Amino acid sequence: MDIMAALKRQKLALKLLLLLLQEEYSALMNNRPEKVSSLEFSLQELVRQMIREKEDLINTVQGAGFDGLGDYISGMDEVVRQQYLQMLQELEQEEKNMALQAVKNASIAQALSHQSAMLAREFIEQATPRQPSNYSADGRRYNDFSREAGFFRGRM
Repeated sequence: MDIMAALKRQKLALKLLLLLLQEEYSALMNNRPEKVSSLEFSLQELVRQMIREKEDLINTVQGAGFDGLGDYISGMDEVVRQQYLQMLQELEQEEKNMALQAVKNASIAQALSHQSAMLAREFIEQATPRQPSNYSADGRRYNDFSREAGFFRGRM
């Protein structure tokens, strides 16, 4: 496995992850839950692939007898080492961008969830009778009126 190629794939995957998160943010803001749920599956699969790629990279570096990527890079000549360090800085920046977007999405999702819960609670409060004795067990309304029809009997 070419380590630089693996790092480039990680960088591209992070860019794709950021794009998917931005699309999810747009779907959240436009109240499109069906789009959000389909994007979630794509996001989860991409993260799984990124984890496998990173595990392969770790195994390759350790298989070559190094403790980690830093140890691997330290043994290279200056030009190649600078290329690797530049790539690692770019990866770190992509991770920060992706994490910031993920936090935004989580905040919006949490706010929408809270809003939905509050609306449901308000609806239930409005639909629930003020006094529990207003309705019978079978849903008919109890009447406080006498059973005799006073108007028809000539009483007022």
